Amino acid sequence: MLYRSGDDPDYVYFVLRGAVECSSTQKPHISKSIKNSTEGYVVGREGFFDRTKRSHSARALGPLLVAPIGRDALQQVILKVTMDTLLNDRSHSFPITAPY
Repeated sequence: MLYRSGDDPDYVYFVLRGAVECSSTQKPHISKSIKNSTEGYVVGREGFFDRTKRSHSARALGPLLVAPIGRDALQQVILKVTMDTLLNDRSHSFPITAPY
């Protein structure tokens, strides 16, 4: 089990190998499959960005390899990609001129 409904969303999970089933509980002890995610997908985005509790559960459908990515690490990646893009993409640069 990657996470359960009601858990704090501390991580998103990048699926490297295997498959994950996301399900929600409709009635006590009865769960409904929402979707299956396979290699290359990110699981757990819901609630991660707005910091709300998980609204569903996620479990492995067999052998699974994921890369958990925490909020701090994701912010560092976004900042690096943004800075690299701004420094290397001249279409986003603006000339600096003195107001005369």
